[in-house]
Amino acid sequence: MLEFTVKTNSEIRLSKAVFQYNPQISYAHLMSLLRKKDVMLNGKRINKDAFVHSGDVIRLYTTIWTADTYQYEVETVFENDSLLVYWKPKGLETQGEISLEAYARRAFPEAEACHRLDVNTDGLLIVAKSLDKKEAIVREMNEGRVEKFYLTALYGTLASAKIDKTAYLIKDSALGISRVVDGKIPGAMPIRTLFNEVATFPGWTIAEVRLYTGRTHQIRAQAFQMGNYVLGDGKYCPDKIRRKFPFKKQALSAYKLHFTSSAEEFNGLTGRTLVHDCELTEFIK
Repeated sequence: MLEFTVKTNSEIRLSKAVFQYNPQISYAHLMSLLRKKDVMLNGKRINKDAFVHSGDVIRLYTTIWTADTYQYEVETVFENDSLLVYWKPKGLETQGEISLEAYARRAFPEAEACHRLDVNTDGLLIVAKSLDKKEAIVREMNEGRVEKFYLTALYGTLASAKIDKTAYLIKDSALGISRVVDGKIPGAMPIRTLFNEVATFPGWTIAEVRLYTGRTHQIRAQAFQMGNYVLGDGKYCPDKIRRKFPFKKQALSAYKLHFTSSAEEFNGLTGRTLVHDCELTEFIK
C-alpha cells in the first residue's frame, strides 16, 4: 500500500499527483487500480481520475518499488554473464508490470524470465539477461538438462512413498484452473510428475516433487486428482480441509535446481545443485 498527501498550489488531476510522487507507476497501472477501486481519496474509494487539492490524502492498494527499495524480498542466488537465478517470494508475479522479470530489468533492460512460477509459489527462478540468451537456456531446459524440484505439504498420506504419475492436463482458461485426466482428450497436454515422500505428520505429508513437464498448475492439479491437495492452496484445496491446517499460504516451493547442461549459458552451474530454504525446510531438518 502507498499513501501520500497532495501538495499543490492549484487543482490537479489525481493521476498527475500520483506521477509526481510515484513516477514508477505507469498510467495503465493507475487506470487498472481505479477500475478495481483500489484507490482511496480522503478515505473514500474512487474509480475515476478525479481532481484533487492540496491536503488531500491519496491511498493506492498496490506494491511497487522505488529507486532504492523493493517491497518484496528478492534474493539473487546465482549470476553469470548470461543469466541470474533469483529466489521469487510468494505474492510476486513472474511476469508483468510488477514482477520478478520487471525487477530484473532495472539492472538488465532486456531480461527475460525463462520459466514461470505461480504467483503464490515461491522458489528458484531463472532469468536470462537477454532474449538470445533466453532462447538458448529454454532449449536446454526443454531437453531436460535443468531438473526442477519442489517441496510441498500435501493433505493426507500418499498411496506409496514414491508415485510417478504420467497423465494429461487440460487448461480451462475461463475458470482459471487446470484439470488432470488419465486419457488423452482434445486440448490436453502430456505431463509427468514424480512425488517422493519426505516426512509424515498427523493428517499431512511433506513430499519432494520432481517436475518433468512444466504445465500450468501441474503439481496443484495433479495433487487434486490424487486427493492429496496442496495445503494452503485457495484454488484446489477445499476450504473445509484448508482451514484445518496451519498453512496460511500455498505450501509449495521450487526449492531446488540441478544443472547437467554444459552450454556456455550455464557457466559455473554445470553439475551443480542449487538448494534454498523455504517454509517447509524447518519440518525436515
